Amino acid sequence: MAAGMIFHTRARDSFLNSCSPLSKLLLLLTWCIIVTVAPWQLVYALSAILLVFAIAQRLPLDSWLSQGLLFAILAIFILVTERLATGSLILAAASALSFLSSILASLIFIDSTSPDELATSLSWLLAPILGKKAYLLSSAIQLTLSMIPMIFDTAQTIREARKARGARFLAHPVRSVTGYATQLVMSLLDNVSAWSDALSARSYTPYAVRGTVSFSWRDAMLVLSSLALVGLWLWTRLV
Repeated sequence: MAAGMIFHTRARDSFLNSCSPLSKLLLLLTWCIIVTVAPWQLVYALSAILLVFAIAQRLPLDSWLSQGLLFAILAIFILVTERLATGSLILAAASALSFLSSILASLIFIDSTSPDELATSLSWLLAPILGKKAYLLSSAIQLTLSMIPMIFDTAQTIREARKARGARFLAHPVRSVTGYATQLVMSLLDNVSAWSDALSARSYTPYAVRGTVSFSWRDAMLVLSSLALVGLWLWTRLV
């Protein structure tokens, strides 16, 4: 079930999974910045390319769509507010599409990059500057990113359990929200406590030196893709 869950990493042999987290992070940041400042024509084109890539990679888009209600609501909100502000439906749709494109790119990054790989790569990058503090920072990032799937898993488990018991949200909305939030917080605290005990039992050391994923020709392609995005945006500014 976790393989199709949102904010989960799938262990598989694919192009992106074999790349270094640093090159993927560079491409992700470049992508998000470009689709935010690019003209609407480029936003439409890049979003279409990203969608085709996601389909070609056989990503669980159907599962993500069923779990991405919040993102859909935010996209509709952006569409409506931009339509009222600019008076142009094309520009408003481009703004909403830019937001959804950034979300999809982030999900692709998370789908192919585990928190462990990202943390070790960041510690390798920052160690010459921060020293041992880089490993402490990477450990904090690793634990934080690892908790995000746990939050979504716990929330879905509680929601399905309440549905199985026949709980109705509309019958008592205030009571339902309060009970759901209380149960979610208590479950998360229990999971965090168990997680802390497991780390202590393994003598987890945040200052431990970690290795990193080696760079390859795949990473060179991602870096070139990042440069190509910047070059494409500069070209649209000149023409």
